[in-house]
Amino acid sequence: PKCRMAADDFDRARAIACGLDVRESLISGAGQGLFVTRRFVKGEVLTEYKGEVLSLARVLKMSVEERDYVMGGFGLNVHVDARHDLNMLGRYVNDNHNASQLNAEFIKLREERKALVTALRDIEADEEVYASYGESYWRARGREPG
Repeated sequence: PKCRMAADDFDRARAIACGLDVRESLISGAGQGLFVTRRFVKGEVLTEYKGEVLSLARVLKMSVEERDYVMGGFGLNVHVDARHDLNMLGRYVNDNHNASQLNAEFIKLREERKALVTALRDIEADEEVYASYGESYWRARGREPG
C-alpha cells in the first residue's frame, strides 16, 4: 500500500496497512501518539516528517504552541511545519523526555526538506514511537532537555 496519504482527513486504515497507528499517547497530556502495529527492525524507516516550508522570520512570529509541529535543523530559513497534514504520520511521534526510552530518531534530509523517522532499536508491535525533539524545543517551553 502507498504510505503517503492526502492531508485532509486522517486515513487510519492506510496507516495500519503501513504498520503504524495513531492512538492516545501513553504520555499523560501529550494527546495522540504514533504506535507500530508490526515489528520494525533497527535502522528501518517507519515514516517521514515533511510539510510546509517556513522561513525563520515566519516561525519567529508564531506562538510557542503554534510551533509544536515545526521542525528546524534544515538550514537557517528552512523550517518544516506538519501541523496541517493529519496524515503526515511523523507528526505524531512524541518525545517522552527520557533518553533511555527513545526508540526512534529523526534523520534530517536537508536538500529534500524532510526527515525520516528511523528505528534506533528493534521496535515491537504496539510500542509507542519516541524520538528526541532536541534541546531548543524543550527550552522554548521552559523545560530542560531530557
